[in-house]
Amino acid sequence: MEGAGDGVLEIWPENARAVQVFEDMATSWNEDNGSVVGLRYEALLVFLDINEVPRSEWRQTLDGIKTMELAAANALNKRRA
Repeated sequence: MEGAGDGVLEIWPENARAVQVFEDMATSWNEDNGSVVGLRYEALLVFLDINEVPRSEWRQTLDGIKTMELAAANALNKRRA
C-alpha cells in the first residue's frame, strides 16, 4: 500500500480487511458546509459484500473502519481549514 510520505505502509494481517474496505469507500464521504462529516454507512454493506468479508468479521472490520474514518476526517478537515 502506498503511503502518504516515503513509500509503503505495513498493514497488519488482522487489519487488512478493514483497510481494504476503507480504501474502497474512499468516494463515500458525507460532507456538510465544506467539512467532512464521516462515511456513508449505507454503502458499507456493498463494500463488505464486494470484499467477501464474512459476517463473523463485520464488527472487527467496522471497528477498524471507524478508527480510520475519525483520523482521516480530522486530517481532511485540518487541511481544508
